[in-house]
Amino acid sequence: AGEPFKIEPSVLSIGMQGIRNVLKSLEMLDGDIARPPYQATIRKTVWLRAKVGGILKFHVSPGEFVESGQPIATNYSILGEEQNIVVTASPGIVLGMATMPAVKPGEPICHLATVTERQLESYRRRMKAAKEDPHRTAHRHLATSLDVVKA
Repeated sequence: AGEPFKIEPSVLSIGMQGIRNVLKSLEMLDGDIARPPYQATIRKTVWLRAKVGGILKFHVSPGEFVESGQPIATNYSILGEEQNIVVTASPGIVLGMATMPAVKPGEPICHLATVTERQLESYRRRMKAAKEDPHRTAHRHLATSLDVVKA
């Protein structure tokens, strides 16, 4: 529940809510099912990979919605020179990302769920309308161990 070798309490609470929802839907527990602001049906995911070795500085964080062509990370040489900017080819949702900043050529750096522009706008509206959402808390907690910078 969270990064490798770590348990994130906010991610754990989302998992526990999911288990309670299943038990409620099976009528093994009383009460209403707690629905998330949106539920995405993902048909395709893609891993963005490092083109060259270097040090990554991310421009996104886990759970974030991304637009087509949006910068995901900048790859710097060990001397701090910009080597390239990794961008996404399609709109999506950041599912996961490398937690170690040093990468070798070809290593996976960011896992994206691909969605349509229409789906992305629908998810954004629902998230904005949500009063309270444990996913936002998890998003903030997971992003604290990353160096996220502006593009």
